Amino acid sequence: METNNIDIAHITEMLETLSEDGLSTIDFDNHRQWLSTLAVRLPELLQIDNELSILRTDYEKRIAGMTKAIAAVDRNRDALKQAVTYLETLPKMSAADLVRNYTLMSARFRDAFPTSFGSPPVSTRRTRGTRAHNT
Repeated sequence: METNNIDIAHITEMLETLSEDGLSTIDFDNHRQWLSTLAVRLPELLQIDNELSILRTDYEKRIAGMTKAIAAVDRNRDALKQAVTYLETLPKMSAADLVRNYTLMSARFRDAFPTSFGSPPVSTRRTRGTRAHNT
């Protein structure tokens, strides 16, 4: 983050020296060195951006899947409309909001489908001397 602030300051300085009044004060060696550094860092930044995009897409898909599943079992008639409206907001959310919503939706999903999460399996074996009964 600090490096980005330094880059922004350097770009601002370059723009100022490129004005009509500052043309005589341009330090080409300094600019060349900074551009060389930036040329090395730019692919790294693009890789990070790509990885963050992949993570964002994954979070959006997970939230969408949980939202659709919850809407499918919800008895509220408006659940599907609310789910669609909610899903349309996902691409506009900040990363922090997306993570927060993922946490909330995960909790709602576990509440909607409690048997999917760690319930002990129900034994179908009868022990000697007990009768089978319908529940």
